[in-house]
Amino acid sequence: MKSWFISARRSKGSKQDPPIPLFRWIWKSYIRTALIPLVLVELLFVGLYFLSGIWTKEQTIIHSKKNADEELQRIAHREANRMEQQLSGIESLGDVLHRQIEYRLAEPAPSLSADDASRLVQQPNGSYYTVRDRADGGGVAVFYSGHTPVTDTGKQKVAQLLQLQPLFKHVQKSQPMLTWVYYTDHDSLAVLYPYLDVRKRFQYGMDFTSHSFYYEADQKHNPQRHVRWTNTYLDLAGKGWMTSCLFPVYYRDRLEGVVGLDVTLNTISRYVLNLDIPWDGYGMLLGRDGAVLALSDRGVKDWEKAGTSAPSYSFLQDHPDFPVVRKLVQAEKSGITHVDINGKNRLLAWETIPGTGWRLLIYTPEQSIYMEANRLGSELMQVGMWMLAGLFVFYVGFFIRQYYQAGQMSSRLLHPLTRMNDMVRRIGQGKYRQESAGSEIAELHDAEQLIAGMGERLGEARHELEEREQDLQALLQSIDDIIFEIDEDGVYVNVWTHWMKYEEIIGKKLTDRIGEEPGRVMQEAVLRVLTSGQPEVLEQELTVPWGRRWFQTRIAPVFNRTGMKRTVSALVRDITEKKQMEQLLILAREEAEKASLAKSQFLSSMSHELRTPMNAILGFAQLLEYHPHETLTSSQQQSVEEILKAGNHLLDLIDDVLDLARIEAGKTSIMLEPVDVDLLLQECTALIAPLADRRSITCTIRYELSPELAVVMADRIRLKQILLNLLSNAVKYNQDGGLITVSVEEPQPDWVRITVSDTGCGITDVQKSVIFESFQRGEQEGIEGTGIGLTIARQLARLMNGDVQVRSTPGVGSDFWIDLCRCESVSLKHVNANEAKLPRNRSHVHLPLRKVLYIEDNSANLMLISRVLSRYPDVEVLCASDAELGMELAQVHEPHVILLDLHLPGMNGYEALRRLRAYPNTKHIPVVAISAHAMPREVARGKAAGFAEYITKPLHLPDFLTTMEKLLGIETKQ
Repeated sequence: MKSWFISARRSKGSKQDPPIPLFRWIWKSYIRTALIPLVLVELLFVGLYFLSGIWTKEQTIIHSKKNADEELQRIAHREANRMEQQLSGIESLGDVLHRQIEYRLAEPAPSLSADDASRLVQQPNGSYYTVRDRADGGGVAVFYSGHTPVTDTGKQKVAQLLQLQPLFKHVQKSQPMLTWVYYTDHDSLAVLYPYLDVRKRFQYGMDFTSHSFYYEADQKHNPQRHVRWTNTYLDLAGKGWMTSCLFPVYYRDRLEGVVGLDVTLNTISRYVLNLDIPWDGYGMLLGRDGAVLALSDRGVKDWEKAGTSAPSYSFLQDHPDFPVVRKLVQAEKSGITHVDINGKNRLLAWETIPGTGWRLLIYTPEQSIYMEANRLGSELMQVGMWMLAGLFVFYVGFFIRQYYQAGQMSSRLLHPLTRMNDMVRRIGQGKYRQESAGSEIAELHDAEQLIAGMGERLGEARHELEEREQDLQALLQSIDDIIFEIDEDGVYVNVWTHWMKYEEIIGKKLTDRIGEEPGRVMQEAVLRVLTSGQPEVLEQELTVPWGRRWFQTRIAPVFNRTGMKRTVSALVRDITEKKQMEQLLILAREEAEKASLAKSQFLSSMSHELRTPMNAILGFAQLLEYHPHETLTSSQQQSVEEILKAGNHLLDLIDDVLDLARIEAGKTSIMLEPVDVDLLLQECTALIAPLADRRSITCTIRYELSPELAVVMADRIRLKQILLNLLSNAVKYNQDGGLITVSVEEPQPDWVRITVSDTGCGITDVQKSVIFESFQRGEQEGIEGTGIGLTIARQLARLMNGDVQVRSTPGVGSDFWIDLCRCESVSLKHVNANEAKLPRNRSHVHLPLRKVLYIEDNSANLMLISRVLSRYPDVEVLCASDAELGMELAQVHEPHVILLDLHLPGMNGYEALRRLRAYPNTKHIPVVAISAHAMPREVARGKAAGFAEYITKPLHLPDFLTTMEKLLGIETKQ
């Protein structure tokens, strides 16, 4: 049977794993997708089990510790209270005895009984004591040491105290813990019960006040006079180590003696030994000074010291761990903590016994507390190990079963997969039509059907590709462009063209085909495109077999499904004709610029040449009109008016032509500002009213927008120029008795439209198409005009971000409007710029003689200025026809004002001004420039040079006279 292999690919760099048999692949799939996850899940559950066991153990330990802390504190508190109750009983008995002694000492001394008298003897050394017990066995022992002489008062005190022998006996018998009940006083008298042979225990001359069982109750050590427990001391009567409960006895505010009740340490030890403490614990009792009063046998072993018959625990003072424990318990009255004893952890709880200052300590080994938790943890671990063993046995059997099933599944899949492999192989050989045998597995059956269908589609696609390749070849044969694919080393990888053969290009370098330098430039461009990923266009002039040609190469990166390849596509196109056309356009533009410059120079020159004679014409005409002494006849006045009218018309023509030239040259400056349309319309209609009145034309203003909102952003002077042009046209082309309507409206938000409507003859469609072109006028005869007013108006409107439009109906009238941007309403106050007219009669105040020097090469202009200024008898006019003569006259006469023409023969006006400013006696004289150059840049140049005023020709006499009166300081009267 033929073997079947499936290639399982794994990404390991560029390596590929070798194919494996289907059975192994299925088995590995079982392991990866089923067995391993199942084992991991089981191990996770087992791990959770162990973690839960550990957590349970830890929680049990925490709970046990908490319970142990509470239990030990409770035991310490309980046992301390029990001991306190027993000690309180001792204190109560002592209090009774001490009160009785105080009472007896205050009473008169009784007589001794015969038995007591026979028991007392006094030695020659001064001691006074008993030699035997009473006959009934209930007597006290008396010892007067003789430290101080025994007087009759002292013997009376003994008699008083012997009256309380039954009470001494009762107190001692009532409390089993008591060893001795005694009384000592400041005279070293000791009375104690039970009886003992004082001669064997006490010495002559003993000072009882020097012992702790006395002085710890005196005023110094016990100023409050309360009951007091002593530190441990060695009993003088031979009962070993003990502690005493002391009561001071005061008589008449003087310490008479001390009542003491002794408890031996053995007695206390028996109490501590009998404590019932869980977890193998034991007790310890510390005195007020930190000395060990009692310790159980278990505690002695824990502290590594065997018990002795005499309960001396002095060995603990040298133990290194004991000072730590003592410091802890003395710092607080009660508490619980962990301590280390001989390297073993112990839980320590303690409580202070009220009244004594003693500390009851309870020790417990921590391992005893946690024993149950440790046992539970061990049992959980054992159960977990058994679970692991059971899972191991289960998975061994499960793996064997799955291995057998994998073999069966591989055998069922092998035959259909082999059949599909054969179908694919035959399709690869070009046999695209295949038959499907089918399979019992639906997915494999569908796969066979898909392979068969894929073969048919591949056959059809192959046929389509062959047809498209033929079409592509035909397309490439029909275009002149060349397409290359170039790698990063500048080597041709592929080519699509009919200009050259494939094998002549592929594998060659750029430098080999197009030359060293062009190839290097293109190679750099290829690298830039590969680095940035952005297309780049390169233009080069190359040498080809048919000559020098310009080529444009568009270089773009090549992308595939995985991203950008390390190659680029280069589309090469011959652009020689385009380059030639560009050169022609550049030459044409240069010629146009030269023509424009020549036009500007021509217009400037013509303006000067025309304004110079116009100065004389208009000047003498105005002089005739306004001469104060020679009145003109009616016909003469009419002739002068015609001269002024024609001259002003010619002057307006010159200004319009210059204005148009400046606009077309882009040298017109526009200053946009808020302009109140209402105020501006009032000014314009007032200026145009005389013209309209001559022909009985009515002019009205209609607002469809509130006048307060009709504020636009514009150049006020230029907007006034546009409106005056539209209004004057509406008058000129209107019929007599016609109507002019100016309307203000808002055609769309934030825009204002000013429309000038007339009732004239209207404009045809042909006229409307050319009406805004230069030098195009209406066809009506007898109407003056230059034909450039509307051209200037539209271009000025567009410079102000607006426009001028027209609509007209022949025989009805025309509507011209301008649209401008509206701005927020502001408060605007404009002063009407009405030109002042020269008064007929003008007088002045007589002043000292004023000299005016006029330097001008034109004799007509010299005569004009002389005659104009002759109306002022106090003004003398000096004339010079060239600058050199003018310099000499200025030096000699030092005139008040110098009028200087800028275009003089030889030295021009600017050089003359510079020299005048250099002379000390003329540098302060105001110099007025008079020139036919009216261009704004010339006026600005003159002002910058230092001229006081710049007056353009032809002169406007009212303005000229106003300027001269200001400079000469002449006051006029109307």
